[in-house]
Amino acid sequence: MEKRFFPQASFLFFILLLLIQVLWSGDLRQPGHHLPYRDALATEIAFWKLIFTRYSQDEYVIHDSEHLEIIYKVVAFDSSVSERVREKQLKKIKKEIKKLLLDFHHQRLQPQDLTPWELSIYHKFSRIKEHHKFFKAARRIRVQQGIRENFLAGVKRSFAYLPYLEKVFREEGLPHDLIYLPHVESSFNPEAVSHVGAVGMWQFMRSTARRFMKVNRIKDGRFDPLESTRAAARLLKRNYEVLHDWALAITAYNHGLAGMKRARRRYGNYLKIRDRYLRRSFGFASKNFYPEFLAVVEIMDSLSYYFPNIKGNQPLEFQEIRLPTPIKMTTFAHQFGLDLKELKRLNPGYRIRVWRGIYRIPAGYTLRLPPYVNAGE
Repeated sequence: MEKRFFPQASFLFFILLLLIQVLWSGDLRQPGHHLPYRDALATEIAFWKLIFTRYSQDEYVIHDSEHLEIIYKVVAFDSSVSERVREKQLKKIKKEIKKLLLDFHHQRLQPQDLTPWELSIYHKFSRIKEHHKFFKAARRIRVQQGIRENFLAGVKRSFAYLPYLEKVFREEGLPHDLIYLPHVESSFNPEAVSHVGAVGMWQFMRSTARRFMKVNRIKDGRFDPLESTRAAARLLKRNYEVLHDWALAITAYNHGLAGMKRARRRYGNYLKIRDRYLRRSFGFASKNFYPEFLAVVEIMDSLSYYFPNIKGNQPLEFQEIRLPTPIKMTTFAHQFGLDLKELKRLNPGYRIRVWRGIYRIPAGYTLRLPPYVNAGE
């Protein structure tokens, strides 16, 4: 029997495969498409949106650390009040709330004897079904300082970097909304250093950073917001390839991939891990890292509503060259008539001894120059 070739059918089949490939590869980049559990975390998201956009650094939200919708009080201080006085006053208020909750637990108070505020606290627990709920709540009283000013400053800073972040995350095939993660990590502060030693806009620890970028006597890429962006994209991509869930992958960015792999093996999905993964290292910060991120995404999607008429920093403009030979930065700047401060602004990852001309930058390293410089000279 003669074999027949159907060019039209083959062409249509090829087009179908091409469309599937395009949809598959582009799917990750659709805003919010792969960020699960938004409905289940609606209460937590709402709480963090208030912290980021409504409450200032002089306002402190006293709340239940498990049920974030239960807010006992919002305490406001004058900006002149010292940290010591604030801590003392907040400790006193927390003690009063704890006593009230224990009185509820032991049924020492009758409804008719309650003040309007006490009655409102009592009713906040009406939907909570856990056994000994007031007794347990008395151990979960937490204070969260507002960060509206810091968040707004971070939004303004972010405008300088977002075009580059969008480019990198698009190239890596990652969801667009991941570009907002530095709001949670550092408020887009390239010079941020945490109390545990995490550094830069993406808050890399040294051990993790060395797998993705240069951290040596010449350069600490963690302080370079552009170099660390590429590293962060690849780390997030790796997390997702292992965990197959963006909630877990993003939480692993904070808690560590090994810990989230262990939690997933034991409990399965993200929501069960949040409820049941009881480890000292998986505390309030790790548990709320993903909801905080989702809150940031919602804010950034409606930025003009939360922060109208905002004016951000200008996007970075530069050209990048790869050094063919070793150079001393001081000699290079002098030779080409470049402002050393401008070079440092564009290349913040290089160490102080490089800027003083003590260490040479090796051949093969990259250097960013102002766009007006003739890099071919």
